Amino acid sequence: AMAQKSLCTLLVLLAAVSASPGKIPKFLKDSKTGKDVLVTDGADCYRKCDGNPKICYFKLTIERYSVLGGACGNCSLGVIEDCLRPQCVTADGYYRHMLTINRSLPGPNLQVCRNDTVVADVVNMMPDESTSIHFHGVSQMGSQYYDGVPYVTQCPINPGQTFRYIFVADMAGTFYYHSHTGIQKMDGLTGAFIVRDTESAEDPDKMYDEDLPEHTILISDWTHIPGEGFIPGYNTPDIKQVPVTFLFNGRGLHHDKTKVLPLAEFIVEQGKRYRFRLLGSTCMTCPVVLQFEGHKIIAITSDGGQGFKPISVNSVLINSGDRFDVIIKADQPSARYRVIATSMTDYCDGLEQIAYLTYNGSNEEAHLPELVDRKSIDYGVILNAGLRSCGLPGSEHICLHHLEGDTDAPAIGDRPYAKFNISFGYYYYEDEDLFKTGTYQHYDESTQGNRLKSLVNNISFAAPPSPVLSQLSDIPPSSLCQEECYSPNNQKSCSCPNLYTVPLGAIVDIIIYDDGYHGVPSSFDHPFHLHGYVFYILDMGLFKEGYENREKEVGEMSAKLHEDGVDLKGKPLKDTISVPAGGYVIIRFLADNPGYWLYHCHFAFHLETGMAALFKVGEDKDFPPVPEGFPKCGNFLPTTI
Repeated sequence: AMAQKSLCTLLVLLAAVSASPGKIPKFLKDSKTGKDVLVTDGADCYRKCDGNPKICYFKLTIERYSVLGGACGNCSLGVIEDCLRPQCVTADGYYRHMLTINRSLPGPNLQVCRNDTVVADVVNMMPDESTSIHFHGVSQMGSQYYDGVPYVTQCPINPGQTFRYIFVADMAGTFYYHSHTGIQKMDGLTGAFIVRDTESAEDPDKMYDEDLPEHTILISDWTHIPGEGFIPGYNTPDIKQVPVTFLFNGRGLHHDKTKVLPLAEFIVEQGKRYRFRLLGSTCMTCPVVLQFEGHKIIAITSDGGQGFKPISVNSVLINSGDRFDVIIKADQPSARYRVIATSMTDYCDGLEQIAYLTYNGSNEEAHLPELVDRKSIDYGVILNAGLRSCGLPGSEHICLHHLEGDTDAPAIGDRPYAKFNISFGYYYYEDEDLFKTGTYQHYDESTQGNRLKSLVNNISFAAPPSPVLSQLSDIPPSSLCQEECYSPNNQKSCSCPNLYTVPLGAIVDIIIYDDGYHGVPSSFDHPFHLHGYVFYILDMGLFKEGYENREKEVGEMSAKLHEDGVDLKGKPLKDTISVPAGGYVIIRFLADNPGYWLYHCHFAFHLETGMAALFKVGEDKDFPPVPEGFPKCGNFLPTTI
């Protein structure tokens, strides 16, 4: 309540005020909120969290940029010192156009304390693209207008415009921020956002000695073609929708090894225990399996600081949107060890990257590293392994629903109750329907000759012309999903803003399941993210009666969810969950955060082609008032000529 009150006070101060470039905004200097004021790109707001919140101001400038551009001097010729110049982006050493935040890849590592107020000015210096920024995993309770989803919570930020995001970081944990416009995240618009609590709250059992900003590991996938080239795609077998490599904190080496480039390096001191924060900022369908050469991994939290009973593993599988906090004990002989990222899936064969875990004082010389062959790797016990491995009898791998969470899932009791069975899949077009004169439908050519759109409950999400949260009355009824779109008999599916309503304060159960296409399951797991919430994983699995009987089995599981016998004890919490191919996940949450919240697959191409829906929690009267001067957008269709 105090955090929301402070936020309301700050919102009053913000009216009609703009920041001076590179300087603290005047309104913050004159603020009477009683908080200290910081101007920072992240470093100054990193401090020992003592329970005294501050206002943390960030300026995030988005622009077009180049890998190994002018800032890099002779880096491409092997002059390592030039590779470390300010504003030099090396990626994997392949020249290409990209997008940056503050001319870095990834964007600045933003570090704050719980209950700090974050004020982030996003400046769009791209000449021809709009944008927006979503703080992934942040609840935005009381600040719903700053969730960063175009045409849901805000208008896109047009070229030359600045948009100020304001929210209280009310949950400690490992988060990140990224563009939520088109597929800009693929081209570099992403960065870490870490929220710490007091030491007694973060580490009551004294499990580690250090939790350092430089031990944040943001893993991204990388292509040699700008992301916009993949939608709708290429009608050729030579270009596939898979990355060419992974990057550790924006650094890596391409497998052709034609350039000597600095790799990401994480320094440790022998004998100490370190908390590492692992972020999956990938966009495509290749999950990352991460391991620290010669070191055990002790996993302690997932996503937004959601704790579980610590578990020792050898590797962690990280899909798009996943975050895991782990402890690494520097208990090996002093040397340089590899941090290895690979992908276990056959269609992602050849994807690998390394960074270094270097003991302070080791005498290892820098050299051109050898990348790894995934077929030669002993993955050991894998946390978050796909159900087709961790779900097998006798498997040592750990599925997420095997984790013992710190809290119990809520019982329904006398609260309102809502449940949804939500499928995902694809609609494959016939060319005569897709390319009919006068019709223009979104589609993705995922492989040569396969043209499709993505579905949630047989509806392909298409954004309305105005934000539903602030301008619902401006949206023409024809832009919304019509009643027939929700009919199971609708064979061709609709393209519209798919919406489900939930009473405020209700317990919500959702069965998310793979509906594939025409009885054929997906070939990979799909990571789904729910904005505004964390949820309990009640169960996950493959269909026991065969995939062809999935609807029957989902119905039977759904019928049992409101019964007293549902196991609610020690369920793990997440905000992003990978639904197994040919299987399902059952989640539960308390709908205590009013607003319009996007639910979507976190693969960029799937979201772009409609694998999403909206949950409206509460009624309009439950939403905070629209901020004064909040931007508007929409159709312009005059009726007089």
